[in-house]
Amino acid sequence: MRPVYLVLVLLVITRCFWAIYAQPKYEIGQVIRITGRLTKPPKISSRSAYLLLDRFIVSGDVVGDLKRGDRVTITARVEQRFPGIEAKYLVKAFDIKINAENKNDNFVLFVYRLTDYIGQMFSQGLPSPEAELASGMVLGQAQDLPITITEKFRREGLTHIVVASGGNVAYILALALGILTPISGRKLAMGFSLVFIWAFAIACGFDAPVVRAVVMASIITVSSIIGRESETLGVLLITSLLMIAFQPFLLISVSFWLSVAATLGVIMAGKLSWADRLGIFRETLFAQAFTLPVIITAFGWGVTSWVAPIANVSILWLVPVVSWLGIAYIVVTGVIGVGLFSSLLAATLYVPLNILIRIVDFWSRW
Repeated sequence: MRPVYLVLVLLVITRCFWAIYAQPKYEIGQVIRITGRLTKPPKISSRSAYLLLDRFIVSGDVVGDLKRGDRVTITARVEQRFPGIEAKYLVKAFDIKINAENKNDNFVLFVYRLTDYIGQMFSQGLPSPEAELASGMVLGQAQDLPITITEKFRREGLTHIVVASGGNVAYILALALGILTPISGRKLAMGFSLVFIWAFAIACGFDAPVVRAVVMASIITVSSIIGRESETLGVLLITSLLMIAFQPFLLISVSFWLSVAATLGVIMAGKLSWADRLGIFRETLFAQAFTLPVIITAFGWGVTSWVAPIANVSILWLVPVVSWLGIAYIVVTGVIGVGLFSSLLAATLYVPLNILIRIVDFWSRW
């Protein structure tokens, strides 16, 4: 191991121990004040409303009027503590204030509002559940996908399809470079493209898989701009260590480790010469193989179906089709509005989405 990696590992271990030791502890019934930014919209049902903020699940009628991007100060009473390395709390809010500084976060608020607007575009042009699936695959906003379909995707090991991931970042990077390179030249285009992928990370609420992909893409892009080669395996290691150093409790995040394991599988698929025999399926099969130990460790043997690798291979070809058609629909509808052309694009987009849902439904019966 290179000395720089060893130093990073030691620093991260120290940081993790300190984070676990120093986290504040609260008693049941204690009144506390929580300050932070909402990266996810509140969950609202006929019986309750709640939101997630840092280590807190905040319930109460007063949370329903908040929006993503709001900086808030919440006064709440602790109702339950969930034990674990990172202690989480259920709290009941009785007073919420939107901070004045919220008005100055123009770029962040613009990204959130734009993402919500694009989600509405899908809802206007597509029926349910295709609209929610498109929003998840293109924007990483799958929270409104019906629970029955979400469960089928989870059971067949296909959750990565309906959440933001490295694939989304790759599509955005490719689109930005394709548009900007003829205008500004490749190096400037690469620099400007970083703005787009970080905006996407903001829109997804800095979900661990997206941040991992964006940080890796940023390191590789900057290395290319300054004329230095980057070794992908080293970039993955540095990215993982930096993320854990910044947020130590990613150590117990299943989504983070699934993302790292899948990426490691894809990297190894490109390094092992014998993997070429698997053809176009090698990356998918390697990603499945590398994530399987994480899934078994986190959820047990019975959580995923034995047909998961086959199900992944069977829908592999649909993912880029949906992604690019979804991007085209967003651009056309955003530029010329709802009309004949956008309706034709929506109808075209509906076809692969519906096929994908039918394939997942088929495999879920096995």
